This record gives sequence, C-alpha cells and structure tokens, in this order.
Amino acid sequence: MIKKDFLKGSKLIALLIALFIVVAGSTFAVSLYTPISGNPDVEQYSTGKLRELPPEQTSDIANIVNLQNSFNSVVESVLPSVVEIDVTQTIVRDNSQTYGGLPWFFGNPDSGEYEADSLGSGVIFKRADDAFYVLTNHHVAGEADKIEVVLSDERTYTAKLVGTDPRRDLAIVTFSTEERDISVAPLGNSANLKVGDWVLAMGSPFGFFSSVTAGIVSALGRSGQEINNLNDFIQTDASINQGNSGGPLVNIWGEVIGINTWIAAPNGGNIGLGFSIPINNAKEIINEILEYGHVRDGWLGVSMIDTYEFDLFFEDLGLKDTDGVFVANIYLNSPAYKGGLRPGDLITEFNYIKISDTEELSRSISNAKIGTPIILSVNRRGENIELEVVLDERESEEEIEGNQGKLWPGVIVQPLDEQARQSLNLSKKDDGLLLMYMSGISNSNPFYLAGLQNYDVITKINKIEMKSVGDFYRAIEDYVLRSYEVTYLRNGDIITTTVERQVL
Repeated sequence: MIKKDFLKGSKLIALLIALFIVVAGSTFAVSLYTPISGNPDVEQYSTGKLRELPPEQTSDIANIVNLQNSFNSVVESVLPSVVEIDVTQTIVRDNSQTYGGLPWFFGNPDSGEYEADSLGSGVIFKRADDAFYVLTNHHVAGEADKIEVVLSDERTYTAKLVGTDPRRDLAIVTFSTEERDISVAPLGNSANLKVGDWVLAMGSPFGFFSSVTAGIVSALGRSGQEINNLNDFIQTDASINQGNSGGPLVNIWGEVIGINTWIAAPNGGNIGLGFSIPINNAKEIINEILEYGHVRDGWLGVSMIDTYEFDLFFEDLGLKDTDGVFVANIYLNSPAYKGGLRPGDLITEFNYIKISDTEELSRSISNAKIGTPIILSVNRRGENIELEVVLDERESEEEIEGNQGKLWPGVIVQPLDEQARQSLNLSKKDDGLLLMYMSGISNSNPFYLAGLQNYDVITKINKIEMKSVGDFYRAIEDYVLRSYEVTYLRNGDIITTTVERQVL
C-alpha cells in the first residue's frame, strides 16, 4: 500500500513538472520569437518573402540589415581583387641510405626530383600599365618554379615572382594583361585597428574558390617568434584555413589591413586562432621589393639575449632595472662596434621607443632605414648613455655564419651559485665566473681556440681577479689589446692560456 501510494504521488509530481516545462518553454519561445518576428499572431510567409515589421521593431532590425549590407558591399568591392595562386615547385629529395657499407642504390627508391603542386591566395594591390602586382606569402610563392594567378571570375594568367622576404613571409608576384576590368584593392592603415573591430578574411581555403569569412580582431601585436617571423601579428577569429595564406584581411571600409599567414591549429583546421601580417608592416616591404627585388634589412651586428634568460648576473652589472635586451657579443667592425656599443650593454630604447625583448629589437633593427643614424639608449653597468649608430645592410645567413670569428667575446659568463659549486665540486674558497655559453662554437671562436669549454671557471683575465660579471666586461673592453691572458679552473686544475682577439 505504501509503495502504491508512493508511485501515485511520483506520477503526479512528474506530470506537474512536465506541464511546467511545456508552459515555460512556450513562454520562452514566444519571448524569443516576438522581438524578431513582431506579433506572433500575424500569418508567416512560407516562401521566404520578407514581411513588414511593426514600427517599434524597424530600428532594431535595421541595424542588423545595415551591418549585413556593409558586408555585402565590402565583398562586392574587394573580392574581385582576391586571387587564387596555383604554384608548382620542384622538390629534390635524397632518401638514399647505406646499410653496413652497401651501395647507395639499396636505399629508398623515391630519391630524386619531383614536382609538387599547391595553392594559396593573394590580393592585387597595384597596376602599372599592363602589369598587375599581387601580394602574398613567401611560403605560398617564394620558392615556386611555376605560378598561375586565377581571378575571381576564373580568368587565369601566368605570373612570375618579383621578390620575396622569407623573414616576414611576404612575396610579390606579377602578371601582365591589356585587360582593364581587373580590380585593385586599396591598402588601409593597420595602425588604426582596435580589438573588437569587424574584419573579413578572403581567399581559397582548401581550394574553395573565393571564400569569405567574418569575425573580429581578437588581439594585436602577437609574437611571430614561434614561426621565426619578424611581424607583430593581428589575431582574428575569422575562419582561416589552409589555402587562405596570402589572402587579405579586410576592414568594414573595404581596405586591406592584413595578409593572412598562419593558424594555431593542432589538427590543421580552424579553431578561431588565425594570424595576419599587419598591412603597415607589408608596405615598407612592398617598396623594397619593387625597387630592389629583395628586402634590405638593417644590421646592427650583435648577438643578444632576453634578460630573463640570464638574470643571475644583472645585479653584478649594477643593473637595478633589467627591462631591455642584453648585448652578449658584438661583431668587430660592425655598426654596433663603430657606434660605441660594447658586450655587456643593456639596450633599453631604440630611437627613444622602449625595447622589451629581442624580438622587438630585431624587428626595429630590420625595419630601420639603412645609412640613417638611429639612437640607442643603453645602460652600461648602471650608467645610462646614448649612442648614435648607422646601420648597414644585413648580410645573408651564410655570410653571417662565416663571420663568427669576428664575434667578440663569443662567450657568456655567470656568477657562481651554490648549485654550480656543488655540481663542479667547488669549495666556498673557489671564486670566479662560470663559462655558461659559447656562441658560434667553431674553429674561429677565440675562447674555443684557446682551449676553454663550457662550465670552466674563469678566475683571472690579465691577472685581474674575476669577482663579478662587471669585472669580465671591463677586462675585455680594452680593444687596444689583441691578446688576453685567461686563467681558469677545470676539474681542480688551474690553467692559464692566451685568448687571441681578431685584428680589427
């Protein structure tokens, strides 16, 4: 009996709950429906034809219609200037291997050359007589053997590479035609962007021709260090996928304010984290490529590290504020050396703009005009100074690598701490500086040539005891000397050697 009464009561409660859900759901649906459709009693058209709205709702829907119309207008204006770029690149693959001295032909039979086809996007930004110029990414067209540009109306033209900039992932290609009904997109000003601005991404994602996606600017000034890129990227949630690379990011005024370049995508698809090169970054590159066929980057002539990487020695250098970039090494006879910069300096400003990290300084150096003096604000062991430096043109990576012998001193030192003492079995009486890092360890490195290794403890330079990092940089700053007598400790042995600096 108790069980039956309990079941009857449970059924009654369930019925009441179900009735409440139906009523509440209907009320909620009407509340959602009413502001969109007006009076719910008015007959709805099943043909899709728009009906008139009650006067009190006209202004609300008009705002949405105006936004939609602005998107339509931007697409009609810009999309004809957006192109698909089809490229063919010859790939040389050598998978040959030897096993136990067996001949090469026992290796992978796939070795040799083959042609790889791929596609990306671009935007036409300039016309000069019969020549049309397309801005895209280096990774789209920078190493292509054959390039074809396909317009939004599917007209196709053979194109050629004008120039490229791998460090910023930008390239320009050109095609020629006497036709004049080809659209050119206006370039905007990315400095005016704000987080929350509406943007449209255009291109051919996964080969889906002339696609448009909408979103907002999610963030500004995103680092390109992850992909070895000098740009400070625009982040957007407008869908960007493979094939969008090189296509434009456009504002609601129909102006190109970015070039879509990469996505953060663990599985290769869009997750709402797309990144575009600000168009203001690209404008200077455009001028360099069109005038010289390549980009002339500025070169200061230093190797540098972020202050957070070696924070133990800054107190030794007399630096209370470590905001800036630490100059670890300097190329002799470089613009930095000629301008008075020295190893151990902390660069805090570039042309009176504060510098926070190596990425920001690298970008400032690369974008600066060659041959025009720049001002570096420097903290040298607690003293603030200003230096005027005239930048040279950056050499190729191969040339820079070949000049490692000019890099002075080629090492970084650090005060001994308790952990280092324990690892090296040093007593508290043992004093000196720990050799932590040798840049460009090669046959041309002066400390390497003198026999020093990582984790040696430098105790004296020219018979001057090394009690602080400041002592080290003061000792090597005397460029009248060509050689330095260095005493160091290794495995309990005291060794003295001579470090030869390259002749200026």
